[in-house]
Amino acid sequence: MNKEIFELSIKAISELRNNFELPKTGLIAGGSLCKLIYGYKYGVIFDDYDIDIFNIIYKEDTKDLKMVEVNKKGLVSFIDIESNNIDPLFIISTFDFNCVKIGFDLSTNLLHIHDEFVDFIDSNKLNVSSNVFNINRSIIRYYKKLDEFGLKEDDENIKRLNYQLHFNYNYINDNDFNTYSKYKENIDKYFIINKKDNGYFFLKNKKQI
Repeated sequence: MNKEIFELSIKAISELRNNFELPKTGLIAGGSLCKLIYGYKYGVIFDDYDIDIFNIIYKEDTKDLKMVEVNKKGLVSFIDIESNNIDPLFIISTFDFNCVKIGFDLSTNLLHIHDEFVDFIDSNKLNVSSNVFNINRSIIRYYKKLDEFGLKEDDENIKRLNYQLHFNYNYINDNDFNTYSKYKENIDKYFIINKKDNGYFFLKNKKQI
C-alpha cells in the first residue's frame, strides 16, 4: 500500500471523527475521504464534505449491487445497499470514478484503497470507470468533479462515457437535472439531453464525438 496515501487516509478519518458523530458500523466511502486526502496532498480546501456511509446487506440473488434506501442527516447520507458480494473493496470498485474508490470500515477500522484511487492521487487525473451503473448521472458528475478539483476534460473519458451510453438506460432525476443546468455549456458539446415521462437521459451528440 502507498505509505503516503495510507497516512493521509488515517489523518482524514481522524478529522471526520473529530468533526462528525459517526456510527460504529458501516462503510464510509467516496467523496469526503477523497476531498480531505486530496486537500492534504495538493493544499486545496473544499467548501463541503458530504459524507456517505454505506450499510451493506448481503442478498444472494442481487447482481452486483442495488441501492435500497438513502436517509440524510445533515451532511451525512446513510445508504442501504444490497449485494451478493459484501467485500468493501468490491463495493468501492463499482463506484463511477477513480477519485471515490476509497473506503473505511467503521466496524473493523480497516482501510480499503483501490489501486485506481492511488492513481488519481498520484497523477491528479480524473478517470471514468468502465462499469458505471447510471451513466446519465455520471456524465453530470464527471463535470461536477472536474469543477471541484479544478481539472479539465479529456477525450479518453468523453469517449468512455459515450461508449457506456449504449449499454445503460437509467434516468436522472430533477436534482441531477439542476446540476446539469450548471454545466450545460460543457456537457452539450458532446451529449444531447432528452426527456421522457419517467425522467431525463442523454443521447450521443454525433457531431462532436
